Amino acid sequence: MALLALAIAAVVLPATSQQHDCSILGCEADPSFHFQLLQYKMAAKTAQDHSEWIGKGGNLIRSGSTWAVPPVDLSKGPTWTWEAPLGGLVRGSPVVDSKGCIYQSTIDGQIVKFSQTGDVLWAISTEGISFPGNPVHLAGVLYNFGTDGQMLALDSNDGKKLWQTKACDMASGDTHTIIAGDGVVLASCLNKGEDKTFGSATMIVACNATDGQVMWKYRPDNGLYNWIGSIQSGDLLFSDMNGGVYRMSLKDGSLVWKVPAPAGATSTTGGLSGATNGLVYVTHNLDSPDGHVGLLSVYTAADGKPVWQRSFPKFPANSGPAIATGGDEPFVVIAIGTNPGFALGKGAALDLDPFDRNDTSGTQRHPSKAVAMDAKDGHTIWEYQFPDWHGAAAGDTPTHTCLPDSYANPSIAGDGAVFLAGMSGTVYRLLDKDRDGKFDPASGEVTTYDTGNAFQAAPAISDGILAVSPCNGLKVFLS
Repeated sequence: MALLALAIAAVVLPATSQQHDCSILGCEADPSFHFQLLQYKMAAKTAQDHSEWIGKGGNLIRSGSTWAVPPVDLSKGPTWTWEAPLGGLVRGSPVVDSKGCIYQSTIDGQIVKFSQTGDVLWAISTEGISFPGNPVHLAGVLYNFGTDGQMLALDSNDGKKLWQTKACDMASGDTHTIIAGDGVVLASCLNKGEDKTFGSATMIVACNATDGQVMWKYRPDNGLYNWIGSIQSGDLLFSDMNGGVYRMSLKDGSLVWKVPAPAGATSTTGGLSGATNGLVYVTHNLDSPDGHVGLLSVYTAADGKPVWQRSFPKFPANSGPAIATGGDEPFVVIAIGTNPGFALGKGAALDLDPFDRNDTSGTQRHPSKAVAMDAKDGHTIWEYQFPDWHGAAAGDTPTHTCLPDSYANPSIAGDGAVFLAGMSGTVYRLLDKDRDGKFDPASGEVTTYDTGNAFQAAPAISDGILAVSPCNGLKVFLS
């Protein structure tokens, strides 16, 4: 959800099959851990049919990558489609479990489990309680967090409630991510009244994943918007909305290290993603006289030391990165650009995030691009310029206001293909087969599908499955 949504509401009411050794568990660059994890994966394959995509970012470290390969030709269209009831809004990213079942939540408070072929296996609906964030599935439990501040744990087999805890006064209405691992489930939240002052979450709450008991809370230096965290070696890593970076103990919330937000920082709806190479990758923004400058900063996970940084003038970084660290060319990819406008009706839109503050053309142009960089030193591997978008996001109306960021977080498949979706409603699969830095649609390096509705949700990938959630529902592509 775009950062300016709450302000408006106040006014208007080639990789290999071995490339992702930490897709199931979080880890850093520890050879002994890699060996143990490989043994775990070999044993687990006898018990599961599909690579799990536990939530936004795919795994505990939230790298946005997997060894699984989904369908490659999006132009054939989805195998099945589901639309949210009564024109409801969807911002939460889909989840795929080890049997290929898919879970989807909605802003209106529905959570639905589908079979791989689209049969509804169970569904729950709350009254007046919204689920604006991204749920997480781990060890047979689906966790979600309501705007009433209740942390919810459901048995993923039948949808029955295991426990429910009043973890905070309230959850913010942004598209935050619930994360879980090492016996802990976490979310961002705030106290009553803080939404009027901050317009975003102000703290993190940690609950015991077994019984829901609140373990600790932590208030970072700055607010949290579209918050997501990475679980690694018993710790939590995350960034705040100004680009400050933190590592803290999952057990008690004690701070391990912190990198303060840079001078001149402005807000971002991006965040931090982990990787299996011992680094963390953070998108954030700086202000400038003619527009925001998007940044990708890279730090060591162990001690927060800076490794490299890239800047992108006039292209704010409002979604998180995805990182594939295997193969002979580990890479990180980001999607950057200004966010779409607010739909006013009759085709009009209020431009919330102009590309160039000095532009007087009135066209509300929103250029955007995807950039893939070497994961070790940041040099550009390829760029892909998306067609310019103008005005409000695709499908947005005064009565159906998703107000997404320019692009959702990318997702990377086991064959190195990058899947992206954003304000235009088009889903992209990009794969530079010949590694020439260019994309030839005729050779299948670019395939697309236009859903007609914009995206806040990131694509979910499993073996032979691509699940994408435009702002009006769910579309599933099967091989």
